[in-house]
Formats: sequence, C-alpha cells, structure tokens
Amino acid sequence: MKIKLKIRHKIQFFVLLTTIVVYASAIGYISTKSKNMAFDDAITISDNYVRGAADEVKIYLEKYFTSVKDLSNTFKVYKDIEEVNRRDVISNIMIKSLQSNPDFLSVWSTWEPWSIDSLDNLYINKTGSSIVGNFGHLYYKEKGLVVLDESIESNAVSVYSEHYYQLPKKTGKPVILDPYYYSYTKNKSEEVLETSIVSPIIVDNRFLGVIGVDIQLAQFQEIINNIKPFENSIAFLMSNNGVYVANPNPEFIGKTVIELFPDEAKEQGVMEHIASGEFLSYSVVGLDGSMYYVAYSPIQIGNTDTPWSLGIAVSIDHVMSKANRNFMISRIVGFVGLLILSLVIYYISNNITNPILKITSFLKKLSKGHIDTNMYVDIKSGDEIEEMGEALNKSITGLIEKTVFARDIGNGNFETDVELLSDQDILGESLIDMRDKLKKAQEEENLRKAEEEKRM
Repeated sequence: MKIKLKIRHKIQFFVLLTTIVVYASAIGYISTKSKNMAFDDAITISDNYVRGAADEVKIYLEKYFTSVKDLSNTFKVYKDIEEVNRRDVISNIMIKSLQSNPDFLSVWSTWEPWSIDSLDNLYINKTGSSIVGNFGHLYYKEKGLVVLDESIESNAVSVYSEHYYQLPKKTGKPVILDPYYYSYTKNKSEEVLETSIVSPIIVDNRFLGVIGVDIQLAQFQEIINNIKPFENSIAFLMSNNGVYVANPNPEFIGKTVIELFPDEAKEQGVMEHIASGEFLSYSVVGLDGSMYYVAYSPIQIGNTDTPWSLGIAVSIDHVMSKANRNFMISRIVGFVGLLILSLVIYYISNNITNPILKITSFLKKLSKGHIDTNMYVDIKSGDEIEEMGEALNKSITGLIEKTVFARDIGNGNFETDVELLSDQDILGESLIDMRDKLKKAQEEENLRKAEEEKRM
C-alpha cells in the first residue's frame, strides 16, 4: 500500500532522515577515527618512550661493560711486568678501579693456574688466592674503605666451576650475570641485589682468566621511577632470565615474571622474547582490573649473549580518557547539531508548506466554484511561493471581475466591460464575445420590433 505524505512530512522525513544518517555517520566516523588515532598515537609514544628509556639504561650498563673491557685489556700486558711484581701491580690496578667507580661494589679477578706467573706454589691457601695458589683477588667496599676478601677456597674443583668463570671461558666473550643477592661480609641481613659483568682475559688466543665487577642494581630504581610517558604508567627493568631488577612495587624485585604472572608470561612468550632480545608488546588486564598496554624493549649490552629488557605498562583507560572525552563531546555536539538542524528543517518546511497549504485550500474552494475576496493570500516569502500567491490573487481578481461581468450581462447590461488578464485569457475573450453577440442580438431584436411597429 502506497503511503501518502504531505509535502511538509516528506520534507521533514526524507530530508531530516537523510541528514541524520549522513551527519551521524560522519560524526561517528570522525569520532571513531580520532579515537583510534589517539590510541595509535599513545602506542607509538609508548613504544618510542620505552625504546628511549632502554637506551638510557643501556648507557649505564655499557659504561660498566667498557670499564671491565678496559681492565681486561690492561691485564693483557701482564708479561711486561716483572714476574714477582705482577700480582701486586694487578691488585693495585683493581683497587684504583674500585676507588674511581662509585657504582662498583667490588672488583675481582680469577686466573688460571700458573698463568699470571710461576709462583702459584708460594700462594697456596694464602689471602687473595686459593687451595691451588692461583691469583684470585676480590676487593669490595666497606664503610668507604677498599677491603680484600680474606676467604680462601679450599675446594680445588670449586675454584673454576662457577658459571661466572665458565661462561666467559666457554664463549670467549664478556657476560653479564643474572641478578643475585650477596653480602661480602657473609651477613645475610646485608645482602643486596647485584649483578656481575665479567670479561675473559685472552692473550694470543689463550684463556688466562676473568676480570669482573659487581654492580648494585638498586641504583636503577631511580632511573625507572622517572620513566613515565603517561600518568598511571609504570616502568620496570628485567634481566635476561626474567628477574625484576627494578620495579615500582618493591615486592616484585628479585622475583621472575614467570613467578608473578605465570599465565601472562606463558601466553605472551615474555621469557622467550626477553632472552632472545626481541621487542614485545601486547594488551592485558592489570592487577587493578584495568586494561594495560605492555611493551618490552631489549637492552643489548656490548657483545654479550644475555640482553636485558626494559618494560613499560601504560593504562589504556587513562591514555584513552582524553580521547573518550573528546568522543563524548563529539557525540554531544553532533546531537546538538542534529537538534538545531531539525529545528531549521522544521522551520523551513513550515515556511514552504504553510503558504502552499493556504493556496491549496483556496484552490479547493475554487474547484468547487466558490470565490470571494476573502480568498486573497498575503505571502511575502520573496520566492516562487510568493509568485504562486500573486498568481492566485490575480486569478481570483479576474474571476471575480468575470463573475460581475457575467452577472451584468445576465441582467441585460451589455455596456459593462471586463479587463482581460492577458492575451491568453480565453475565458475573458469568450465572455466579451458572448456579450457582443447578445448585444448584437438585442440590437437586431429592437430593430425588428421597430420595423414591425412601422408596418402597423
């Protein structure tokens, strides 16, 4: 069934509906696009920020790495030193290096048997050596003083079996060890989380031993605390084995990500990405129930095979709060715009249709033969509708004049006249023609009667 709608309703329905669809689609698209762009920008900023922060931490670690490499290169010229003085000279170099580097907890070196000199038998079970008599000094700081560790390894196998020695020996490359807790005084309450950077001492392709420095990792906490690309974001530093080196939550430090977040670590492959030095990012529900964007940026330390990683967790809700606010504002503005547009369309449709309705009403009366001076319309719209009103008024005037003209003729007044509306006024011309014929007929009738009276 065909639905009949008035012009006003057609204008309001179709124009307004089309406008709403187009306007709402445009607002929705722009708002959604802006929201997505805001999210993408936040991700880009976070990724760039975590990479920059990783480079900042890398500078510190590289500085320590370079110091160890320099010591290793210095010890390569041990043969230039008199044999009886070699241990003392190298010891002094280690002491000065420890004194000049406030970030170092200790400097230590372990050499192969009969490598630094041929005096191992003289140093068996002596301080700074071991049961095999090799050079094995460890200097650490205690109350601002440099102290030589007096402990003596009494197990010949243990002297060289630890991974801090075996790793650089096997790889021939410097290594940074996984974090560990240690106290040089052997007092457990004084243990600190630290790591060791160890470099092999290789001369003429012969492995002679290792030189290492121990670094307290608490110093990185201040650096990590300053990494905040957004409010409510956190940063954390992780070693190659997934241990939290620095984290805003002190309870996390020293623990692995697999211990604290086993499901997340397994699902996202966190341990694998950190171990292989690959960038990783994903979204996850945080401990507070909010969505977080998490990114890990690798920290490649020199030519070691054990990269660390700096991570960042950004609250997506916080990042998107401004975008969501703008999105809501856009929706409100769009709604207000549609409301204003609806009122404008309603006003325009009324201005168009009201005169048309009035003209239609008079035309309906006219179609029934009704006509009077009350049917004049006064329209001042300055457009085609005003022209329609003027045309209607002119038609009504013409019809009223023709009605009077016809009535006069009917009353025998053939002297009456009517003004033609135009050269195409057929009705007016027909009435005038009828008047002229009736007038002529009357004149002929009068002439006939006059002639008859004369014959009588």
